[in-house]
Amino acid sequence: MNRKSLLGRITMKHVFFIVLTIAIVWMAYSMLLVRRLAPLAEEKQILKAAFLANQKEPYINEHLDTLVWYGDTSAYHELREHMHDEPTAMQMGYSLMMAIRHEYPAACFDLYADIVDIYDRMGIGMDSMDTGSKELAMLFLRKAAAKGDPRALKEIKLLGLK
Repeated sequence: MNRKSLLGRITMKHVFFIVLTIAIVWMAYSMLLVRRLAPLAEEKQILKAAFLANQKEPYINEHLDTLVWYGDTSAYHELREHMHDEPTAMQMGYSLMMAIRHEYPAACFDLYADIVDIYDRMGIGMDSMDTGSKELAMLFLRKAAAKGDPRALKEIKLLGLK
């Protein structure tokens, strides 16, 4: 058979069946591929969960981190609560941001408390603190008290400050 006679005998019916066959083969291939890749995706999720569970540092929700950056006070408290068992220095970054950038009174007091806590853990009381650190701690305590933070007002009273 020559080429012209073969092309002359192909009808629309043949084209339809060729396209239908290609579609069926493609669909079967896609289904096999999905069946093959689904366990891999599930395994990846299991590995990610195991990785996050074994982290030494806390996993911090980036959404909350961003909200704190923009001054969300409830996100700030949620992060502080989440990081409760972490070293004070890790918590101070959020307090510093909220105290300076957003002038949030609770963060000002938290910063004061964090500075004092660091020195207390080293066995150095408030009276033996270096001048710069003590001034910084007192600055944030007074700032919190000026904005009406009840913990700061109580601490000011305990320290006998005005």
